[in-house]
Amino acid sequence: DIVPRIIPAREWSTLERGLKQRAHALNAFLHDIYHDQRILAAGVVPREAVLGNAQYRPEMQGMDVPGGIYAHIAGIDVVLSLAEKAGDMPHQERCLEQFEDFCIVTQSIRAGIPVNVTVLDAQGTELAGAVV
Repeated sequence: DIVPRIIPAREWSTLERGLKQRAHALNAFLHDIYHDQRILAAGVVPREAVLGNAQYRPEMQGMDVPGGIYAHIAGIDVVLSLAEKAGDMPHQERCLEQFEDFCIVTQSIRAGIPVNVTVLDAQGTELAGAVV
């Protein structure tokens, strides 16, 4: 039997720090876009790619938001790569069905952030992939 991957607390701690860092970076980017636009002035991101984007809201220019949080919910993609080929895992279907219930990532974030979990076998074949 293969066992659904439970992410150990130490590994999750690293993952969690990275996810928080990305959320912070996203909010810092949005704050800059709606305030000083230094990233546009520096040419790091093309001005038209932002200001011409359908999601850009000119009415937000100069507006401060509570806690500096522009993006309250961000999606997270998690890819788990297994060491075996799909054919070498006799109970993979049952395990994949139970994966969501045992996945610490899913349990931790079930409160509202979409999580896309993809499981790949040793050959890179997708075994599972769903928004949880």
